[in-house]
Amino acid sequence: MDKKEVIRKKVLIIDNSKDITGAYNSIITFSNCLKSEFDFHYAISSKRLSKEIKALGFNTHSVKFLEIQKNLSLILYLPLLLFNSFKLYRIITKHKIDIIHVNDLYNMTGVILKLFDSKIHVLYHVRLLPDSYIRKIYKLLSKLIIRFSDKVICVSKAVFNSLPDSSKKEVVYDPVIKANIKKNHDGEEPFVFLFPANFIYGKGQNYAIQAFCDEFKPTDKVKLYFAGSDMDLKSNITYKEELQEIVNKGNRNHQIEFLNFVKNMPSLYSKADVTLVFSESESFSMVTLESMIYGTPVIATKCGGPEELVNHNFNGILVNKGDLKEMREQMRNLYENINVLKELSNNAALIAKKYDSIKSAKELSDLYSNL
Repeated sequence: MDKKEVIRKKVLIIDNSKDITGAYNSIITFSNCLKSEFDFHYAISSKRLSKEIKALGFNTHSVKFLEIQKNLSLILYLPLLLFNSFKLYRIITKHKIDIIHVNDLYNMTGVILKLFDSKIHVLYHVRLLPDSYIRKIYKLLSKLIIRFSDKVICVSKAVFNSLPDSSKKEVVYDPVIKANIKKNHDGEEPFVFLFPANFIYGKGQNYAIQAFCDEFKPTDKVKLYFAGSDMDLKSNITYKEELQEIVNKGNRNHQIEFLNFVKNMPSLYSKADVTLVFSESESFSMVTLESMIYGTPVIATKCGGPEELVNHNFNGILVNKGDLKEMREQMRNLYENINVLKELSNNAALIAKKYDSIKSAKELSDLYSNL
């Protein structure tokens, strides 16, 4: 008797990413975890990312998405939104897509597609908080996705609480798959503060540089590493150049290094002593979770997501946003108190039991299957 072929649901991921971000890494991890259950297609703008996605065995479709920005004119945005929505509708029809998964709330193509055809299953993944760069239109966008989507995934309780009340909302934490890497410090190496983030205004690299330079002498055996990309965006390039100029003027190049984008982040987390997250707003903060899983405690601002991950003085440190005095004091505290650092490190690693990638993938699989 012939075995019947299992028909997998087809899922179209709509992603605005121009470069590698936490949101991009997360949806790729989800797709890899679930590729035996679902047939994933990606609608994406970046040619480089499209090439990487194809290499992973997923189908890709080129769609030139336009991100919502402060200076973006509606005269430009609305026609392109409609054009892209029509293009996506053709992709959906041609490939018999079952589910649309929009990888953040600012991409309104999912809403337009639902207006085109109410039978299309639309799922939104919300990865921003109301105080993010789209703060002026966050309320409007959140109402639209709640109204027109079938399900809304929130990356954290902070995001869940920021959206309008609805039975459609559900918290599903981003998955992290831990590599088999152990910490290895021989005592002769300098103390390392790691700041893993793309160079975007509001991420807080400027606070890290100022706190570091104010608190530590040029002769101290301590380093600050920045790992992230400028994503080839003019504003980000300018920001990074401003930071580098501050370091150059202060003659701290021997202590503060810009590593650019680092592909092997697990190795970097394992070599660092403390990770810094000084953002203005983080819906979840994947770097906080990743760092803690590798036993590297985090000093993070109270900016949303990190507050769900960091238990102050147990597995990490929380400081107020923009509070340089607190930042300096806590950096000095962990630099000088090795026993405190070891205790935080041991406790930080315990978080892997709670934020299990298999559990998160199962939750997303159940959402897909029930649509």
